[in-house]
Amino acid sequence: MIKALFLLVLIFSVHSLQADPPKPLKGSWNSVGLKMNTAPHEDIPDVIEITKGQIKPTPIAIPTFLGDTEFSEKITEVITNDLAMCGRFQIIDKQAFIQDATSVHENVRFSDWRVINSQILLIGKVEQNGSKITVQFKIYDVLKGTLLRGIVLSTEEGKWRKLAHMVADVVYERVTGDAGFFDSQIVFIDEQGYGKSKKKCLSIMDIDGHNVVYLTDGRNLVLTPRFSPSTHHIAYLGYKKNSAGVYLMDIRTRETRLLGEFQGMTFAPRFSPDGSTVVMSLSKNGTTALYTYNITTKETRPLTQHGQIDTSPCYSPDGQYIVFTSDRNGNIEKLFIMRSDGSGVTQISQGPGKYSQPVWSPRGDIIAFSKQIGGRFYLGVMNIDGSSERLIDEGYLIEGAAWSPNGRYITYTRESTPGRDGRSRSQLCCMDLTGLVKIDLKTPHNASDPAWSPLLSAVSVRDRVPAV
Repeated sequence: MIKALFLLVLIFSVHSLQADPPKPLKGSWNSVGLKMNTAPHEDIPDVIEITKGQIKPTPIAIPTFLGDTEFSEKITEVITNDLAMCGRFQIIDKQAFIQDATSVHENVRFSDWRVINSQILLIGKVEQNGSKITVQFKIYDVLKGTLLRGIVLSTEEGKWRKLAHMVADVVYERVTGDAGFFDSQIVFIDEQGYGKSKKKCLSIMDIDGHNVVYLTDGRNLVLTPRFSPSTHHIAYLGYKKNSAGVYLMDIRTRETRLLGEFQGMTFAPRFSPDGSTVVMSLSKNGTTALYTYNITTKETRPLTQHGQIDTSPCYSPDGQYIVFTSDRNGNIEKLFIMRSDGSGVTQISQGPGKYSQPVWSPRGDIIAFSKQIGGRFYLGVMNIDGSSERLIDEGYLIEGAAWSPNGRYITYTRESTPGRDGRSRSQLCCMDLTGLVKIDLKTPHNASDPAWSPLLSAVSVRDRVPAV
């Protein structure tokens, strides 16, 4: 029984809700004017654990949310598509339902849902009052016959998709024990045309391919966008008047400023976890070394020497280490880790082939990378000491891995074999850590260089809301 309601109103502010360990993740409400009432079940059962290699999806029943508003069916559809996409849920066909969508709100007949093999039941109501939409929803453990979570979310009509993604995040977290990731965005390079007529625009979209926004107009070349630790700043490499520079854009206002012009840079730098510093690779006299750049003082400091080729640096989530690619041990690119001050360089990759573009998981436990062996490219993951290397996808060209906010999925660029016209298709893909769930992300045109935002908002199942 719902015993408490708690109201959070956050307008043009950021507020973090942290879950308990082992999830080293933070979610924040962004400035969307969302309101939340949460009703925690006093005796919350243990989460249903389906992580750590277990791949059998959890059966879930999602009756169409009640409500006379036009958004009832659309919100239910987005939630259903989110949960189906991630590979962790088996959506039960509505034709199999025994109890109807109306009476289930009055009294849940758990036996009716058990007989169709549902383990989780999600029910909800949608109300529209002027330009405001409110969703009330409850998550039930069908096997135990208990309420797992009850929440009320409100937002403006134009943000109804965001609200649906947030509902899916709550379900995902409550069932799997991991933070959700549906209410996040992917920034990427939209590619239109071919040859000299090719135009590249910095673009951003929701992870389901909706709400695509072009952040630049394509008149200047842009490459390799990177999210800052905040949810609303992007660094990218831009070429204006034949001069390359690193630019920082506030995606809320499109305000852009030049961080610096760094001769010899080929990829945008990556931020330190606190956002105060970026790490980059710069070329001089045929060799490439790693540098840090302090955003406040504008000081550039070398981390490695120009005696070899060191590229693609990426900070660990705690900021204490950097993983990078180097040819220092035999002219073949391998993966190395060092302390953030440049000391203690250690090779971690031991397998054959060339390694490139390592990216540290936000959980801190795994590193994703691209690999080339015998003319084929692979997407791989390994532990931070180099052990347990696994290749989870292969193709004509695979590059540019980026982690989901919960560290369970990887998005990357996958280029197809050129056709008879010599042209290839470049698309964004998403793969889970098992390598068994692969998603082709929808983009308007060819796309490359994805970067995944932090979670835009979060409702943690482990947050304890005081009674009022």
